[in-house]
Amino acid sequence: MRISKVDAGQIMRALPLALTFVVVCIMLFSPASESSVAIPHIDKVVHAVMFAALGFTSRLARIGIVASTVWLGVFAVISEIAQGLMPFGRTADPWDVVADVVGALAGILLHHFAFRPKRAPTLGDADNHSARTTSHCNPRLRP
Repeated sequence: MRISKVDAGQIMRALPLALTFVVVCIMLFSPASESSVAIPHIDKVVHAVMFAALGFTSRLARIGIVASTVWLGVFAVISEIAQGLMPFGRTADPWDVVADVVGALAGILLHHFAFRPKRAPTLGDADNHSARTTSHCNPRLRP
């Protein structure tokens, strides 16, 4: 049996996801803090931001959109169940799962819009620079 080599590019793409996952796990599974925060529902914002980071880095690692959505949704449910079973002040909250999934989708969408391929310009585009620069070659394209 031959094991294929992993190239440096694959490792560099997966590293942000691995680091983000470790930080999120530390935040989710460490004992609950005793301090009360004056901002209501700030924990939902924190959950959404954590899972947005996971969604974004999952796509950076070239995990597909559907696969990223599925693994993050499963992780959201499992993490809440685990928090409910922990003995040190954590509780399970279904609204945290909702915040997690919304955050994950936001991170996936952010990656999509940040890294989507540029559309090739067409002749109908108002800012079509390539048609104007090559119009000297084709008399039909001259203004």
